Amino acid sequence: MPANPRNYHRATPSSTELDAVLRLQTKRSISNDWVVRYHGRYLQVLPARRRYAPRKQAVLVYESEAGQLQVHYRGELIAHQEIPAPPRQEKPARSPIHVPYSRPRYRHGPQHPYKRRTADQIKRQRLLLLKQAVAARAVVGACASPDRAAVPAAPGSAPAPTTEPFFPPQPGDKGDISNELT
Repeated sequence: MPANPRNYHRATPSSTELDAVLRLQTKRSISNDWVVRYHGRYLQVLPARRRYAPRKQAVLVYESEAGQLQVHYRGELIAHQEIPAPPRQEKPARSPIHVPYSRPRYRHGPQHPYKRRTADQIKRQRLLLLKQAVAARAVVGACASPDRAAVPAAPGSAPAPTTEPFFPPQPGDKGDISNELT
């Protein structure tokens, strides 16, 4: 005895209803010339009551078991006809590709003005620092008594003020040593 005496089975659908359910559905797009490509086949969409084509829009292509095709745009069936594939254009024979010779980048030698200036600046800076260090040692050695020179400064005490400028002199200032280098 069944659990429920009612019969919930539906009637067998008609063949057209079965064909509408049992078919392949594929999403494609319409090209600018109203052609839909489907598995190597070309389907030309025929103009209907519209003045414009639904170019670059998505359509659904349905294929039944018998191989019949239907094109639907926004739920509506669109008339179409299959056209032959356009002739393939053969690509021209490839000519040898010209590759330009890439020249190595020119590098300036050590005597180039850009490089000489940098080396000269380094030499001037070193000479200036050396002269300042020699002058500082001479001042400290002349001012300090021999027994005070060896005593370290008290912790936390400030360094003694110097008479030397913080920034090195610029070319053209008094005491310029740039003429001495050569």
